[in-house]
Amino acid sequence: MIKSKEGKLGAVGVALIGTMAVTGAFIAHAESTENKKVIVEDAKKEVALTQKKVNIAEIEKQIKGKYPSTQIKSVEESPIYGIYEISMGNNIAYTDKEGRYFLFGHVYDMHTQTDLTASKVSASSTENAKAEWPKKYLDQALVIKKGNGENVFAVFTDPNCGYCQKLEVELDKLDNVTIYKFIIPMLGNKSESISIWCSENPKQTLKNKMLNGKGVVMASCNNPIQKNLDLAEEMGIRGTPFMIKPNGMSKYGYTEINELKEWVLL
Repeated sequence: MIKSKEGKLGAVGVALIGTMAVTGAFIAHAESTENKKVIVEDAKKEVALTQKKVNIAEIEKQIKGKYPSTQIKSVEESPIYGIYEISMGNNIAYTDKEGRYFLFGHVYDMHTQTDLTASKVSASSTENAKAEWPKKYLDQALVIKKGNGENVFAVFTDPNCGYCQKLEVELDKLDNVTIYKFIIPMLGNKSESISIWCSENPKQTLKNKMLNGKGVVMASCNNPIQKNLDLAEEMGIRGTPFMIKPNGMSKYGYTEINELKEWVLL
């Protein structure tokens, strides 16, 4: 009985060892197969990444070709599928791959409660940079005088720029200022900017457009719009809005009223 049991145990042991060997071989094969899958997947990802880079380059080329007057710094994928982030000087916009529709504003990740646009705007802005006051070209600007007009500065603005429209709200709150508004359609739609200048009341037309989104009646006349674009390029202005004072102090981007008042008085 004892031998028989030993015999049975031996057989079981042999069977167990054989099973372990088969299992080990199976695991080794599975691991090898899994490794191959990982390698293949990594290769696919690499190809997809390369294709994605090529597509981004093509999209950037297409958008730049569509808006040659706009100083586009870069085009990148946004966190939203099918939407691309465009950096234009101090401005950030979002568009489709054809560059037909533009969205201006901030993108928020509500899961992390993060403003994804703010950091991009801050990184591209240049605070208190020095530039040359365009003294010889002030006749190319709309002149807005409020109060005694003692605080003088100029703003280069695009009627279709989201941050310019936000800044316009703050500019409207200022008093005792003389503001020279140079219209520069860096985002395109040059004919609209010309129509604003050529309207019966260009200051009010610009204000209605930027504060209320009111449409502009098409018009034409002798105008400085192209000269303003040339001036902006000559001054190295990378985007809108751009503000500058007679002392050469300049500032890019939207600025809320308290900070704006401080800057005006510097």
